[in-house]
Amino acid sequence: DYSATGISLMVFAAGGTTPVFSTTDETTNTSGTGQITISGLSPGNYDFRIKVDTYLAKKITNKTISSTMSLDFGNLLAGDLDNNNIVNSLDFSIMMGQWRSSGIADINQDGVVNTIDFALLNSSWFISGD
Repeated sequence: DYSATGISLMVFAAGGTTPVFSTTDETTNTSGTGQITISGLSPGNYDFRIKVDTYLAKKITNKTISSTMSLDFGNLLAGDLDNNNIVNSLDFSIMMGQWRSSGIADINQDGVVNTIDFALLNSSWFISGD
């Protein structure tokens, strides 16, 4: 468990493509949960998209908003080091350039890019986010 930074949340009208709300640079606690206040939305159904640095984006669609609600995006898939929402050879190249040092490729944030980070990247190989 570790906290995540570089979190982006976008909210769309259900089925829409233009965000009606967005926020960036949010942070989670060490258990991966965080709190974001969203204001100014009319009652209705919305799609929610979360993107965390080094992870693939994930969506929850057609969710009815309420005054206080929780969204569980589940486990996010790691390895998107260039933030293009697919894990591929570009991400691998970034990782190899930072091998045995620190940087964005230190997915598990233990201070060094090593086989643990490679295993996380490899487990999402050629997978795209939502």
